[in-house]
Amino acid sequence: IIVEYKGDRSKYIEPFGGSGAVAVNVAHRFTGLKTYAEFNPELVDLMRAIKEELPDLIDKTEELFSPKNNDASRYYDFRKKFNGYVKSGETGNVMKSALFIYLNRHCFNGLCRYGPNGFNVPFGRYAKTVAPIDEMKAFANLMKDVEVAGPKSFEETMKKADADTLVYCDPPYFPLTPTSNFTQYSDKSGFGPEMQEKLAVAAAECAQRGAVVLISNHDVPACRQLYQQIAKSHELQKVDFQEFGVPRFISSKGKDRGNKASELIAVFEAKKAR
Repeated sequence: IIVEYKGDRSKYIEPFGGSGAVAVNVAHRFTGLKTYAEFNPELVDLMRAIKEELPDLIDKTEELFSPKNNDASRYYDFRKKFNGYVKSGETGNVMKSALFIYLNRHCFNGLCRYGPNGFNVPFGRYAKTVAPIDEMKAFANLMKDVEVAGPKSFEETMKKADADTLVYCDPPYFPLTPTSNFTQYSDKSGFGPEMQEKLAVAAAECAQRGAVVLISNHDVPACRQLYQQIAKSHELQKVDFQEFGVPRFISSKGKDRGNKASELIAVFEAKKAR
């Protein structure tokens, strides 16, 4: 879908970069500036460590992935240490990034979730864990031409978009049901209806400048209505939607994993976009 809407645009911006999985798979298709941005400081630090301090990050990660550390008591000690870094606001610490990788591979279902006291995902109880060294090296190679920006709000990042830019947003989603509103993966304030509206406004403003903006979200009526309303208020011709089903592999109930959720890609584009 990103390639389909790229057209002749040379720049790529991703304000909700997350794991970087999309950026590393599409960045090579753009000849201009490619930007990965995030408002989670720990993810931004990790991306910079992978790009700029990979040997040190690999050494520290390998030390953490010893069999003796695949243990609940050690996991919670390391989680406490990581949260100490988070609370201090310290940036650029390679050990913090190594701990982040350790927690991701040892916590329940690989979740990234924060509470008032920091990262709060419980121990995952895996029979064996392996340090993702080969993956880190491959990722670093794919990210070498991608600028890492942040921690920044999506509004600040999207202000950089011009008529030569494609923007892809993968924000925390609209809830599928009133009881499934999971928004606090990286910020205590969450990502509720007000933030969803601010994102839609930012997308419409980018489109007014000639950029094309793609937003992933759950395919629920509230989402479609919001995007259509904002597009109309900004005098965009329309918002295009592409629907698809996506398997869900994270669920508290094993029987629900693999079930498909209805998602959409919303395309914000002005009448006179190139």
